[in-house]
Amino acid sequence: MERAGSGERFNVILRLDFSAIADPMSYEVFERRPDGTVMGYIHLRTFNSRSYARMIDALTSLKDRGANSLVIDVRNNGGGSLQSALWIAKLFLGGNAIVMNSVQGTARRPYRANKIKK
Repeated sequence: MERAGSGERFNVILRLDFSAIADPMSYEVFERRPDGTVMGYIHLRTFNSRSYARMIDALTSLKDRGANSLVIDVRNNGGGSLQSALWIAKLFLGGNAIVMNSVQGTARRPYRANKIKK
């Protein structure tokens, strides 16, 4: 780079620290009912590069703790990575279009969430 007006050149090194990416969720077993229902609760605050892996962790952990019902809370979720949202949707939804994207009058593009086979 060059500092404006001085003609002095210098290098800039940028280092990305992905460990600083915010944890997108929290989860817990929050209710055990007399009828055997065990409610798992996942609060998904944002869709970022960690969301899909954390969702898998949460689902596995809740299942291991006996959860057989699930609440996914996306209140106050500001959005984020469309790809992360689609990967999470693929865990639960069939092949219907779930998102239509169009930019300034261009053709709408469907994004499909085909359920992941186990």
